[in-house]
Amino acid sequence: MDRRQVIKNLALSFGYTIAAPTVISLLNACSNTKTTHVFNILNANQKFCISNLVDIIIPKSNIPGALDINIVEFIDIMVSETFTNKEQDIFFKGSIEFEKLFEKTFEKTISEGSQKELEQILNSYFLISEKEKNDVFNLLKKDIEKITIQKKQSFLIYKYLTTVRELCVFGYCTSKVIVEEVLINNSNLGYYKSCVAL
Repeated sequence: MDRRQVIKNLALSFGYTIAAPTVISLLNACSNTKTTHVFNILNANQKFCISNLVDIIIPKSNIPGALDINIVEFIDIMVSETFTNKEQDIFFKGSIEFEKLFEKTFEKTISEGSQKELEQILNSYFLISEKEKNDVFNLLKKDIEKITIQKKQSFLIYKYLTTVRELCVFGYCTSKVIVEEVLINNSNLGYYKSCVAL
């Protein structure tokens, strides 16, 4: 199998159709060099919210965190260049519903909020029982047109949060910094020996 086919299959396996310029911009987005990224699609509130969410999901420790390798820029590129119009619509409706929930809960705009407040809402959505998790997964499998009005807000918020989480983890684990500087030097990962005599 030739290299182009492998790359195409890999991209399709993640559910995204990626064009060559997008791949280059994606690879550049996930580096630890600070660049001035002109956001394609995210507004100021969305950037603030996503920055805090990814910092909660993968905080900085003895290795770089999500913010250190430009995951917010990566998410901006992925949403703007690889999502269909319908996927973008659902993502942004979820973002708006999440902002409304934040404003209702804390009586201030999301840009005035703290990471601790965002984490409180995040925990209320993800620290749930196994039965509730199964209900959420079943809800997210449905098409948006089949969601009842009563469950639409929950669907949109969960879809938004799980998308941010998925893109954060995907971008982080495939970033040049993590692959070349963290994973390669991690002796806890073990190693593979082929053709070893038994």
